[in-house]
Amino acid sequence: MSVSDTEKSLRRRILFNSLDKGTPIEVVQSAIDLLENEFGAQPEIRYTQLIKRLRESFEHPAFRSGNLLGRIMMVRNKPADQIGPDPASSLPQTNHSGGSTANPASPSPQRRVILSGRDLVFNTLLGNISAAVVKRHPESAAAYREHFMKEALKMNLSRDCAAKLVSWAKSGAEMSSISGTDEELHKIINTSFVWLCGKFGPVFADKILLHAVALTEQLPEAFDHSPRKFL
Repeated sequence: MSVSDTEKSLRRRILFNSLDKGTPIEVVQSAIDLLENEFGAQPEIRYTQLIKRLRESFEHPAFRSGNLLGRIMMVRNKPADQIGPDPASSLPQTNHSGGSTANPASPSPQRRVILSGRDLVFNTLLGNISAAVVKRHPESAAAYREHFMKEALKMNLSRDCAAKLVSWAKSGAEMSSISGTDEELHKIINTSFVWLCGKFGPVFADKILLHAVALTEQLPEAFDHSPRKFL
């Protein structure tokens, strides 16, 4: 399955508009080149892997931010026309195989789901917890996802909420698009914490959770929708 020019443009826009505004132009260009060269042919991009490669390849602090993934997910969940420009049209000497798109069309709604502020905070929190498991204990990442598939029907969630939770767990995607009542979302985070406690002990589980909360609190939406309400 080939990657469309619109999708390539969207990926460049997401990365470009997630980086600090003061990032030097040559650093941005190098990051875009890496994105194109190493991930351009992949139908589905994993942003945790992209961040890992950026950090391995470049020493610049723009890629060391602990909340870079959160910023990427925040930008990714904006309507397409609010994300910002494609750097292919503004950076000098770009040579992207996909070309640039002056007015990129909105991607398929099946591929991108626009979340409310509350749901964005929740799903970013869940994504940050999952990312911490992948980073610190990659051998346990699959078991963490399987736990949700086993527990989804036991949490008394609505059909839609349970289906989205299971879909996220099966897909291995970084960002979920789960929505539900405050009580349902609390149950999901609580189930996650219970698994972490059983696997790593309560002290380490608490560290993972608090770190994920701290990262999520950097989202602008967290001012009105604190991630701590889901604990």
